[in-house]
Amino acid sequence: MKLEIGGGKKPREGYLQMDVKKLPGIDVIGDVRKLPFKDGELDEIFGHWILEHFAYQEIPDILYEWKRALKKGGLLHLVTNNGEAHIKAFFEKVITIHELNRMLFGVELKKGSEPQHEHSGNWKIEDLHKIIWTHELVEYFFTGFSKLEITETWKHREDNGSLKCPGIIIKAIK
Repeated sequence: MKLEIGGGKKPREGYLQMDVKKLPGIDVIGDVRKLPFKDGELDEIFGHWILEHFAYQEIPDILYEWKRALKKGGLLHLVTNNGEAHIKAFFEKVITIHELNRMLFGVELKKGSEPQHEHSGNWKIEDLHKIIWTHELVEYFFTGFSKLEITETWKHREDNGSLKCPGIIIKAIK
């Protein structure tokens, strides 16, 4: 059994879907900090842009819970933000301070001349980013896995100039 956590409005095909929000295509509604699965029941847990939504101090317990639900040899496959790439791009003037805030914290102000208390995009507490990930931090938190593979992306702009979020791709084997 393969589980996608936090798939939201773009669930991955072939996975049982779990999200805190009741959305079309979600199979299990609940907090992914506590999975409703037996020990060793899952072959894979996949999470795309979810790990940054938890506070630093929550990470050990969350990883313990996800590892608990995985079979021996099971895969925890996560994609999260590349905080080092964001900060480097800001200092090299590749992205603006507003784009840096969007990348680091997951929220942006509405553009235009209207009052700035109007927000665009997600800005509820569960949507905000609460941790900035780096290669070093992944190595620090993922020590309890038998194998760890970390891949980083660094590009902030698409060929057309639009903003692109560089990430850290984590593949951890129980």
